[in-house]
Amino acid sequence: MPKLTGQVAQEVGVTRQTIRTWATRFPEWLSPEASQPGQTRYFSEADIEVLTAIKAFRDLNLTYDEIADKLRSGAHLTMAAEEAPAQEPPSGEPITTALITMDQVQAMMRPLAAATEEWRAIAEERRQELESLREENRRLREQLGQRHKSWLSRLLGR
Repeated sequence: MPKLTGQVAQEVGVTRQTIRTWATRFPEWLSPEASQPGQTRYFSEADIEVLTAIKAFRDLNLTYDEIADKLRSGAHLTMAAEEAPAQEPPSGEPITTALITMDQVQAMMRPLAAATEEWRAIAEERRQELESLREENRRLREQLGQRHKSWLSRLLGR
């Protein structure tokens, strides 16, 4: 069941304002319901795990940029797994299900993180190209306007 900001603040051990600040600074790792400024925020268990990791990183005196790097690398997933209680097999039966280790999860996430960074770089290149095209468009419109004025003056004999 989703929790409100005050409940999450109490659970994580920080103020409501801190939770709101983190929701604003780290929205890409939180659900949309948790990162909507100006609206009531509802935090899922996954959101609370991320916020708990952010608190742990802040306790280590990491900057917001360093925390974002840690979240990008999936370090908060490792923290959640380390804090999870070990589960006993039911009634002493051997475990027959294959489990994936956190190292395997992190190995699978590395290419995703690299791909994300590549896409961000491409998006930035496209943004710069778009800005350049807008500037060229503005310049050409100015030239066209000047030529139009000149042509109109000649036509009217001024």
